[in-house]
Amino acid sequence: MVNFKVSRGANSLSGNAAAPEVSQDGEYVNKKMLKENEEAVSLKVVALEKLGLTRMTYDCLLPTGAFASLSAVSENTTPTMNTFCFFTLEKHSDVVLKGVRAANFDIALKENEVAIVKDLRINAHVGEDVVHSFLPFVSPGPEKMDILHDIIIEVRPLDNDNRDGESVACATVDAKDIEKTAQTHFEGRFVSIGEVFAFEALGLKARIVETNSLPIEERVGIKYHCFRGIVDVAETTVFYIQTAPRDEEILKVLNARAPPNEEDMFVKNFVHVHTNDEEVFPVHMNVLRPCVALTKFIRSAASQSNVSCSVDIESVIFDRILLFLTCIRDKEKPPNYDLRLTESLAGAAKALHCAPLLDYCNTRLGSYISRLREYTWEEIMRKNNEEQAVLLVIDYMVLDVKNWLPEHPGGDMIIPAQSLNKDASTHFELYHSSKESFLYLKHFYVGEICEEDRERIPKSDALPSREFLKMLRDYCEDFRIPVESKAKKKQFF
Repeated sequence: MVNFKVSRGANSLSGNAAAPEVSQDGEYVNKKMLKENEEAVSLKVVALEKLGLTRMTYDCLLPTGAFASLSAVSENTTPTMNTFCFFTLEKHSDVVLKGVRAANFDIALKENEVAIVKDLRINAHVGEDVVHSFLPFVSPGPEKMDILHDIIIEVRPLDNDNRDGESVACATVDAKDIEKTAQTHFEGRFVSIGEVFAFEALGLKARIVETNSLPIEERVGIKYHCFRGIVDVAETTVFYIQTAPRDEEILKVLNARAPPNEEDMFVKNFVHVHTNDEEVFPVHMNVLRPCVALTKFIRSAASQSNVSCSVDIESVIFDRILLFLTCIRDKEKPPNYDLRLTESLAGAAKALHCAPLLDYCNTRLGSYISRLREYTWEEIMRKNNEEQAVLLVIDYMVLDVKNWLPEHPGGDMIIPAQSLNKDASTHFELYHSSKESFLYLKHFYVGEICEEDRERIPKSDALPSREFLKMLRDYCEDFRIPVESKAKKKQFF
């Protein structure tokens, strides 16, 4: 089964990556010049274990002022949360810390310090005696959705990394002992996929490999994705314990419960759709109902098991189709796919006889065609200089690239600084030497400079090469609108 979701978790490559910031008011802003978040609290990290405390129901201690600043108040806040607070790193870390007032333990912390336990310092990638910025954590959804239904924990010997391949006798540990330790360790805290903890009393290292906020029978939706949540023993969060694969010969976990097999969920009422690049998607029949071409397979899935069919569609396109169909089923607004993808989706919609998807594609493509027009050079200058637009002119094509700036691999300042209010063809050739750079041109394209104004456009001292212009025009020929000539216009006056 294909899964296009980005890997998440405390120790994944994207765990602490900051989300791109996009201007909401339409005005272009250089991200590097943005001020620091006014809600962020800068604190120097100190080691909690060096304060002479044993870890209990907290991850860290905070001075009174920092505790007040990091105590988020939202519609999901409960009265008991005034005794502790959840907060996270400013850089969008997946790790959520649970903090209490240092004064509750008669510990004197400086107002610019935070004491964090060793495991969480490692998971959050914060250094001792280093200043980091923190923000209050506010759950994006209902508080009930934060509670985990189950967790899969992978364990291995705590000191196995230091044995240098020497032969070790196989050890055994009871899963019930691990569960009790995990319940004590995690109760009332957030845990996220990838976090690693030391269960020193058991001589084990534990890693969170899976978290689920729903029971398995409710995870069939394509939009379901859980990488973090709160452990609540009172709500019967279930722990599944397993040995790390590389340590199975030296560590045996006894009496461990096996997690439910997801393959068992995709038997009845599911159609296994095989794409033309040999990927398989188990899809609930209710999602596929708008696809008339698959009707006989949908009807079979209602009474039979292991129903399969094949479609002449690539997996990356079929994945987007499933997102669209899920939105239709759930009566939600479908994704706003870009134009290049919309054309591919339209072809797939015809193959599947899927009227809602075809109507969506035709509407998107029709809206695109309706906005194409001719521009005067004065209009381009006015929009760029007075209306904060970012309209490029390349070979007389007008390209609206404002929304692309935050994602531009070359940085968000080079285009406004070098390529506005002139013919940018030479600059485009200079920095984009392959056809790959042409892929988004149709998405940005909004029209052409009118013929009578083309001589007014300032040009670079060095002109673009003939080879580049030919390649560009050949690629864009199918979507560029024809420009009305001067002679034709005079016929109407």
